[in-house]
Amino acid sequence: MKSINIDEEMRTYATAESQKRHTHIKHHFEVTHFSDAERDETGF
Repeated sequence: MKSINIDEEMRTYATAESQKRHTHIKHHFEVTHFSDAERDETGF
């Protein structure tokens, strides 16, 4: 099974982008193991 390793640079960029786009992000389903901020960062 392949996996994706998210390094600190990627996490920093994702955090900045999610903060900029927060008001426009629409979650289409519930994911209980992520917070809203984590969902914004990962795209769920």
